Amino acid sequence: RSDVPLASTLSGGLDSTAIVCELSDLVDDKSKMKTFTAIYGDKSCDEDHYADLTCKQLDIEATHIKLDSDKLWADLEELIYYQDFPFQSSSIFAQWGVMKEVQQQHYKVLLGGQGADECLAGYSIYHSTQFIDNLFNGHPSQILNAVGEYGLPSCIKFVTQGVHTWLYRKSWMNKIYEWTSQPSMSYLTKEFKKNIHYKPYWVKKYPSPLKDHLYNMLKYSNLPALLRYEDRNSMAFSIESRIPFLDHNFVEFCFTLQNKDYIANGFTKVILREGLKGKIPETVRVRRDKMGFPTPERRWFKQLKKEIFEVFQSDSFKQRGYFEHEKINQLLEDYCNGRNLTKNPLWRALNLELWFRRFFD
Repeated sequence: RSDVPLASTLSGGLDSTAIVCELSDLVDDKSKMKTFTAIYGDKSCDEDHYADLTCKQLDIEATHIKLDSDKLWADLEELIYYQDFPFQSSSIFAQWGVMKEVQQQHYKVLLGGQGADECLAGYSIYHSTQFIDNLFNGHPSQILNAVGEYGLPSCIKFVTQGVHTWLYRKSWMNKIYEWTSQPSMSYLTKEFKKNIHYKPYWVKKYPSPLKDHLYNMLKYSNLPALLRYEDRNSMAFSIESRIPFLDHNFVEFCFTLQNKDYIANGFTKVILREGLKGKIPETVRVRRDKMGFPTPERRWFKQLKKEIFEVFQSDSFKQRGYFEHEKINQLLEDYCNGRNLTKNPLWRALNLELWFRRFFD
């Protein structure tokens, strides 16, 4: 329902494509519809060719928003201000760039596909949870099918990932992290690490490990964070962001499904894919290469090396007491030269320092 023209995000993935295609059936005047897609000029991240297939099929207008390292650096301080909390991924900037363009083109309502992954098992990690589900609940035929489909090495990986996910529900999880060396922990100072305590977030609600995983991702861990990012980004530009997949009737329906409706034959979100036959481009409907809104972070860090290095060399960064600044500087050097692709500590260190400068200094 809207008294103003509607816009939609269109990443090229299944969920946003589903929203756009269903919306086109409900809108009388398609000239009022418009889609917005972030692009980077990088084949490893760009999905615009999938988005363009959808726009061509529906005969609706597409807008590509080209984002680069200069725009990231120019907007980063303002983005950090509006997010209010430090955030762990540059994909938040990609969403910010889309929202900014939507406002500049005078759209007030934006639809998106957020929430489908948490309701319908869209992430690759759910393969491991389903495998554990079959293992614990006595479905040997499905386990054999999985081994035949994915191969034994992948199934061993599923077990490892599934056990790791299962551990989150245990009260002694913080001890596990204290005893093991996590990559992102190795760049923290010893003094700071002494004060870190992990809180297990897992809530046991269903007999099925897969539905338990969906429930916790939906209510406690993944989705609340994603919704917060989206709300902050959209409100920064006075945009009403609507997320049809989180209609409570749809969510409740999703939790009545069987495991085979979520994952089967190597596909996630099976029931959604089946329901979209003939409605969306077939190339998009059968996609398995989920990208998850990536950005060319390594290229951006390399292009912004001078500016980022100045942040990490600053007195304020050295005096915070959180990071081993010499290790961070070496990681930046290695990362920009392709020797170490562990990116998370770099973005987190940069983001946190700029957040401190904005709100505390």
